Amino acid sequence: MLSPPFLFSLTAGANRVRVCRHRAKEGEIADHYDVIVAGAGIGGLCAALRARENGASVAILEKADQIGGSAAASGGTIWCASNIGEWLKVQPDGDVALGTALIDYFHVGIDWLIKQGVSLQARAEPICTN
Repeated sequence: MLSPPFLFSLTAGANRVRVCRHRAKEGEIADHYDVIVAGAGIGGLCAALRARENGASVAILEKADQIGGSAAASGGTIWCASNIGEWLKVQPDGDVALGTALIDYFHVGIDWLIKQGVSLQARAEPICTN
């Protein structure tokens, strides 16, 4: 039997975001939030933060008891291929247009994360897993 989902809500102030966690109660979510995000991985957290930036009240539902998703499993590494050929080696069935957009605009996303107060550290050399 699955336990109730965890509810994470964002509160922002002074360029900081605080994530509060508690077990969601039946009927609690739909009546209190403008935006509900499923999953507290890097994608869900970024979507929630962007919605919060635009004035929405946000709830994040997560099945795990902590945030992070695969970003937590990867040690918080954010990567991008240097060109579409390299990206297709990792995503052989990937959409070329989406992969190209990721590569072309990756730096914009990194800049946005830094503006949110996320501490990032560049690596001079890529980390190879094979």
